Amino acid sequence: MLAYASEPGTAAAGAVATARQPWDLWENGALFHQVCRPLFNGTDLRDLTETLAMEFASTAKAPANFYGGWWYFAFPVDGVRHMPFPFFVRGDDVSFSLVHEFTPVTLPGVMSLQDENFSVKETPLTVYLDLRSHLAHHLSLPQMEIGRMGLLKIILRFHLRSLILCHYDTLDAVVLALGDVRAGPGYFADNADLAARRRDIATGTDMERWRSVAQAAGMQDRLRLPSHRPGPRFLMKCTLNGHLLPGFGLIGNRITLPAARRGAIRPVWGAARITYHSDDGTRSYTVTHSKRRAWAATRNMLGHAWVLWRDYAALRDRWREGYHDMTQASFWKRLLGMENTEG
Repeated sequence: MLAYASEPGTAAAGAVATARQPWDLWENGALFHQVCRPLFNGTDLRDLTETLAMEFASTAKAPANFYGGWWYFAFPVDGVRHMPFPFFVRGDDVSFSLVHEFTPVTLPGVMSLQDENFSVKETPLTVYLDLRSHLAHHLSLPQMEIGRMGLLKIILRFHLRSLILCHYDTLDAVVLALGDVRAGPGYFADNADLAARRRDIATGTDMERWRSVAQAAGMQDRLRLPSHRPGPRFLMKCTLNGHLLPGFGLIGNRITLPAARRGAIRPVWGAARITYHSDDGTRSYTVTHSKRRAWAATRNMLGHAWVLWRDYAALRDRWREGYHDMTQASFWKRLLGMENTEG
């Protein structure tokens, strides 16, 4: 396709689904603005009407914040002006697409298959990687400028989502991500292999660690606050899913959800204990309501958020300068010990 493209900057960004359900599309290209937004998510490829509607819609010119994931992104090498930023292992494909003046298109009938649903793959480590790259995109790329308030919205979205889900190990990882972004791009150069942070997050992950189902046997579900009713759901929203209610850990629901719904908010309103089961039914993990952990992480988050707000202009300038320097071939040669190689 690229060989026959009339526009020299044409790049191919593609579709992806899971191997378990290849007809259920995850994305056909994506957009980034504060969050990653998969395009045509949920399209049923067995339905001719849905598929044709997607293909017709995808012929429109891609907006400036369109990007392609590394699993499926072909681009003209002559148009490369920046090497990938060392985000390892999430975010480098987003910034690579955004920083270049490619003309991305999708290729009908071709897609990549992933082994698992993206929700199943979510862990404290992946949320840490997502948050730090999200903030870095907006700090380092001038065309993605969103200001202090925009960054704060990203931080609050990540924080509140994990708080409502009682994922306190992930909340602690969110705090680590904020500290690393505050440290500037130099932190990424010094810790490109992520070894130290992997250890830190692995050590701090307890409640969200998958265990054999036998270890979690004996727990029964209980429904006292039906989340499908407007009244209880409104109360839970106002109290941050019970975190502002005394004794909520004793009266809240006990529920069980499949791993594919790990990030779903609606079913967890009113829940003080949530158990997630893997697709094969052999593993699970359980998180329980804890005001102590919730407010400790919130206090740390607010401290980082305040410094990011106060020092926003200086931090943005550091990121823009560092991003440019760290996406040059000379940086990667130094990092990989290849200074004496040609090309």
